[in-house]
Amino acid sequence: MVSNCGRAPVLRCDVDVAQPERGLIAVKCAASGAPKGSSSIKQMVPDGILRVHDFKAETPEGAGLEVTGQHDAAMGSKSRRFTERIVHSDDRGLFIYKYEVEPGAWMDESMQPRGGQRFGHLDDHGGLLSGRNLFLLPSWYNLLSRIDVEFHLPDRWRVVGTLPQSDAGVRLAGAGTAARALVNSVIGLGEFEEASARHGRDTLRFYASLNLPGTTRQAAFRVAREGFAYLEDRLGPLGHDYSVVLSARPDDGSLILIHPSEGGQGGELAGAAPVQMYDLLFSLGRAYTALSPSAFRFAGADQWLTEALPVYYAIRAEEATGVRPGRVSWRLRAYSAASTRAFLRSFARDGEAGQEVARAKGSHVLAIAETLLASAGNGAAALDGVVRLLREAEGRRQFLDLLAEAAPRTDLSVLHQLVATHGPVPDEWIAKEATRPPLRLTSVPESGGSVVAERHLKLLVTANTTGMLEVCGCKARQLGGIARRETIRRRARSRGDAPLLVDLGNAYANPPDDPILDPSEQRELDLALELMGRQEYSVAAVGHAEMLRGPFYFRELAGRRPLPYINGNLTLGGRSLAPAFRLTRTRGLRVAWLSVLDPANYNIQHARYYEENLGDLSVAAPLESLARTARQVRSQADLVIAIGSLAPDLVRDALETVPEIDAYLSTESVEAVFNHAFSFEGDTESAVMGFHGPRLVFFSSGEGKELEELDLGLGPRGGVRSVGLTRHQLGEDVPDDPRFRDRLAAFYDGIKQSPELAGSEEPAARVLPSLLKEAVYTGTATCRPCHRDEFEDWQAQPHGFAFSVLLARHRNYAPRCVSCHVTGYGLPSGYRIGDPLERLRHVGCEMCHGPGSAHVAAPSSANIIRRPPREACFECHTPDHSDMTAENFDSYYERATHKDLFSSPPEDQP
Repeated sequence: MVSNCGRAPVLRCDVDVAQPERGLIAVKCAASGAPKGSSSIKQMVPDGILRVHDFKAETPEGAGLEVTGQHDAAMGSKSRRFTERIVHSDDRGLFIYKYEVEPGAWMDESMQPRGGQRFGHLDDHGGLLSGRNLFLLPSWYNLLSRIDVEFHLPDRWRVVGTLPQSDAGVRLAGAGTAARALVNSVIGLGEFEEASARHGRDTLRFYASLNLPGTTRQAAFRVAREGFAYLEDRLGPLGHDYSVVLSARPDDGSLILIHPSEGGQGGELAGAAPVQMYDLLFSLGRAYTALSPSAFRFAGADQWLTEALPVYYAIRAEEATGVRPGRVSWRLRAYSAASTRAFLRSFARDGEAGQEVARAKGSHVLAIAETLLASAGNGAAALDGVVRLLREAEGRRQFLDLLAEAAPRTDLSVLHQLVATHGPVPDEWIAKEATRPPLRLTSVPESGGSVVAERHLKLLVTANTTGMLEVCGCKARQLGGIARRETIRRRARSRGDAPLLVDLGNAYANPPDDPILDPSEQRELDLALELMGRQEYSVAAVGHAEMLRGPFYFRELAGRRPLPYINGNLTLGGRSLAPAFRLTRTRGLRVAWLSVLDPANYNIQHARYYEENLGDLSVAAPLESLARTARQVRSQADLVIAIGSLAPDLVRDALETVPEIDAYLSTESVEAVFNHAFSFEGDTESAVMGFHGPRLVFFSSGEGKELEELDLGLGPRGGVRSVGLTRHQLGEDVPDDPRFRDRLAAFYDGIKQSPELAGSEEPAARVLPSLLKEAVYTGTATCRPCHRDEFEDWQAQPHGFAFSVLLARHRNYAPRCVSCHVTGYGLPSGYRIGDPLERLRHVGCEMCHGPGSAHVAAPSSANIIRRPPREACFECHTPDHSDMTAENFDSYYERATHKDLFSSPPEDQP
């Protein structure tokens, strides 16, 4: 490529944001000194992330230039997702290109009406953008010696972030570096409060939108300032200034995704919640290890440290800045560390999966190294020294070798094993990170006197039902369903020794993909709570899922669907969210029920959303609240039982300090196994429970798939002398209760009559429609004339009659079932519930090959997906609905493909 007349190429861009209410930004770039010939104007992110409108090119005199748009072949297998625009200019090396950008593309278009994650944002309150989501650059961008950018903004707005500002605008210089700085920039638009803190030679610049509350701005700045200093003191100087740009959460509730860079990070805040502060500290740590020119240089075997070090130091910085104790942070990550089976050394080739492994497993490897070094003194300080030596070595030394030199008499075999093998972090090392040995629980009570129970209390326990109505029936032998649960309850009541029905919490829906319920999901939750209200619960705890959408949501829903909730430490506007305790009598036995909730122990999906929604909630110390309520009710009861989403550490602390409580029933069985607050004498596969003295600890593992029956044998002076556990599995051999079955059928018929609900479920198919955006669904019948053999082959497979399965099971109006048994459900041209036309029933051709209207009109390999990508298969074949996994995918794929077309599995990318 030859530069024009020897002049160094220069690019000048004007960015017009004068009318933000339009939601568009106008960009005009003038190139000079361009290489001879046509120029390709490239985008740095896929089409679905960067939304470009009205691209034009012209000469400096205003004459239009021809522009050709095409897939960017330089992107290889990803070329379909990138558009390049060829500007056919003259040989003067001068031309102008202009376009409009619509910031805020949704990561998932189907979630647009309900929130979700967006790539940037702009409204009349301000904006937050990444340079890669705003600027298109010539393919010869590495030749640009200078890039000048001038912003045109509304009154009182300004530009903040990582771009260097002056009265003349932004000026970036240096071939290669100018373009990189522009693309990687973090750009805040609007009115901001600015603060700065200098540490050594580096300065932290902090910009917080004035739309954020002052207390939130101050809290976030304090964490950023102290975290910056903490990391510099341990990792050495960053070598350049660093900017943090924080905006307010948009009105639609979306999360703004901004790619962090060497120079800074950007994000939105709804409050200075621990999860958000961790994200801030983690991104700051990655500036040291991955993003900065002065970042660490790791040897090949140490590449996993790129992601592991930021996690490890973010956790330490959390504790140092008062965000939350390190013990809590490590405990929240215990499950991922103990369940991750992958090689750390394959990090570099495993992409995003490798990143997750390095963060989950690698951070614990560092924590173990700290523990091993502690035998000779301050383990954290010693590990800091090793990390600094690693940075100075610039890839010439390996981490484990430096550790061996720092602790020559220490056995490091466990670290070598974890780094070199695919095994998870051993349980005993996770326990050591928790800083105290496990408390032993026995299978039978350890107490003097007779162990013969004189009285019995029988309980039916539900926990973690998460709004489940019934199983989908996609897989054989599925367990669960509220109508089956009602059958078991009625059978138990008919025996004469009717047990009390108790819910331990998390009865509210908590879907894995999106915490915001669509109208159909909300109706299903309403129905689940209505049916629970018919089941005569004696008591119900407020769990984490009840608080996921905030206390106002809970109060509104609990008012419509009342259950006997209790909670002793949550208040909203000075009013308790529920009574602190409840007293029940059964067969002459007085039972006091009490519960608390500790939001800091929430560790599953949507943690950020959960913490942000608790902003108006006052949370009293759980342990103190539990002790106070227990002392209050002890004299009124023969038995005191604590229930709820009780974290193992909280239960342990209460066992050691609150003697008034006789039994603890908790939802947190998974955490109990991996947390190591306890060691269990019995087999945790069959039951996660045990005794500490005469007091019972029980962690439910029902999860809506079974109904657990507890038979508590009580001593003459109180206390639990024995426990029997019966698990009533809710399998196909348990018939639906007819009354509940009728109510479910009426519910589905109601959806049929409600078009706005029938189309509210998010679509299952997203991958293929995103690749064929202009096409619409036409139905399998349109494929038959040209593809008769394939049509007949497909009709004979289960996919070809998938809708019939719903008809047989009366699920043909259940949105969550319909979405994967028809074609294009939830998309504008796809199937809708109640559609009398059969053309889109069943899993048709277009579910695997994409919407086909363009192909029907003009058949071409360019407007259809001949080889379906594997990610399209996994949209429906999820663990809950299919036995297909990454390991057995090839065999499933072989059974589903047209044998005469291809016999090998698809590539990862289309």
